Amino acid sequence: MTSNQEVRHPIREYDIQSGSMTSNQGVRHPIMSTTSNQGVRHPIREYVIQSGSTTSNQGYIEPKPGDFVDIENGQVVGKHQGTHYWTVGQRALIGGLRHAYFVVDVCPDTRTVTVAPGTDHSALFTDYFHTDLPYWIHGPPSIFSQTQTLDTEFRFQHKHPLVSCRMQVSGSDGLIVRLERPMRALTPGQFAAFYSDDECLGSARITKPGTSLFSRNQLERKLLRIRHYVWLCAAVRLMIHLSVGPCGVQYELTLLPERGGHLFRYCAILYRRVNTSSPV
Repeated sequence: MTSNQEVRHPIREYDIQSGSMTSNQGVRHPIMSTTSNQGVRHPIREYVIQSGSTTSNQGYIEPKPGDFVDIENGQVVGKHQGTHYWTVGQRALIGGLRHAYFVVDVCPDTRTVTVAPGTDHSALFTDYFHTDLPYWIHGPPSIFSQTQTLDTEFRFQHKHPLVSCRMQVSGSDGLIVRLERPMRALTPGQFAAFYSDDECLGSARITKPGTSLFSRNQLERKLLRIRHYVWLCAAVRLMIHLSVGPCGVQYELTLLPERGGHLFRYCAILYRRVNTSSPV
């Protein structure tokens, strides 16, 4: 048996002078051959280099520039070279900003990538999603076949812990899955796997994430403003009917343009009706 200094690699050795991989018999390796000692020659990488592109994707897909749009204010915060480079939850590479931005939504039709400041922004989280019809490993559970509802556990990435959820049949073409707690970056095309204890029951492809927590909060704020306007309209209408003369009513109306033009026009109509009607 030879010493450690005399042991040779059983498959191939590197020929330093020629800069190529050779076998112990001196035969040059047909794949690993290269003309320099800089690394391995790759046919696709060479095509990309010859085409003048900097990355392999750009060698095959034409750049389609678009805008990064801030979900909070609708302003453009940067430019990108194509929506095909971005996915939900990914950090957007935008320079010169105070906060790191993360992808919330990708729209190829408008070439718009909607982003939010911060990796834990509420726009990245939702507590329900829609799926295609599920693929069951051993057939659907009996209770699901009977009630069209099943309490189970779910994950969409292997590294994530299981999350309790309730699935329900949604029409004839899929499920709606409601989660015990919101989860980040649920993306169409990913597969949701369903478990009972340690047994995998089946899976379904996510077709649409639910409304984000951010959008839900925005909607609640709009509804609250509408309620305030309705209450204010009712209060102004009461003041109009209780006013003694038009001067007092006119004073109340002058405060309304700051609160919204539609509300002012509505109150102005009430004012005209009161003042053109005969006194009671």
